[in-house]
Amino acid sequence: MNAMQKFRPLCVLALGLAIVLIPTLALTDEEKAPEDVAIEHRRAHMQLIWRDFGPVLSMAKGDMEYDAATAQVHADNLRALSSYNPTALFPAGTAKPDRDGDTRALPAIWERLDDFLAAYGNFTTAMAQVAEVASNGQPELAAAVFDAGKSCGACHDDFRAEKFE
Repeated sequence: MNAMQKFRPLCVLALGLAIVLIPTLALTDEEKAPEDVAIEHRRAHMQLIWRDFGPVLSMAKGDMEYDAATAQVHADNLRALSSYNPTALFPAGTAKPDRDGDTRALPAIWERLDDFLAAYGNFTTAMAQVAEVASNGQPELAAAVFDAGKSCGACHDDFRAEKFE
């Protein structure tokens, strides 16, 4: 594996974050409230996760042909994305009651912060496991992806509203 292949997932992550953050950084504080910026950042972060989780999920389910190299790239990106500090994504004042229509983040995140951080830690661990086995074949990928999906669901069940409104 050459150096470019080794760092490709990080380059993809950096490019994705730059695409999301550069327009936000161009605005002044007077134009955009910090809470709005945080919510946009969080939503963009979750979209990046889905863009990488979607293909590995499709491969795991057999809806997309398994390709070890492609699975590994997406899984490495997921490992990097899941290691992002969740407190930066969820500052106070960005819960659904504070910003109804803009977010599905429930107040339970801040009311039970230790539980939320533990759930996010489970997600981080699950995504690391996906990355560890991504190129070992479709059966191993499928098992890890389905376990990772449970960690996503557990967090969403307790800390995310069904709808924005």
